[in-house]
Amino acid sequence: MLYANDNNGHFPKGLGEVVLSGGDLFSYPQFFLVPWSNMTPPTGATPQQMANQINGGGHCSYQYFMAGKTTADATPDTIMAIENDGENPTHKVCVVFGDERVAVLSLPEIIQNFCSQRARDAAKKDRSANGATPATAP
Repeated sequence: MLYANDNNGHFPKGLGEVVLSGGDLFSYPQFFLVPWSNMTPPTGATPQQMANQINGGGHCSYQYFMAGKTTADATPDTIMAIENDGENPTHKVCVVFGDERVAVLSLPEIIQNFCSQRARDAAKKDRSANGATPATAP
């Protein structure tokens, strides 16, 4: 969300862009990996090289879903990213939601969340296609 706040509500195209936005992430490449990861940390000598490695695969434990989206697309229940690397020892998966909350969920819980999210997105798209606008409070 901090990235989106600094970029007119637009989320990064990939998690590597977060490195390019400044801050300390360039100094902590292990941030992009879960402890049980089979991947290697990005080793780029520059933020751009590190971002390319993160976006290129093999150096990031998370699957990111917000490329091309804005904060208008994110509700508190929107799944923004999930852990996608190896088998978590808890047999659950870390999930990052639109309100920046991180939850550890089982696979059935993740599937339920994705299905609910798709239904909300479809309903929103149908309302937009039909010219309807969301109701506002008086």
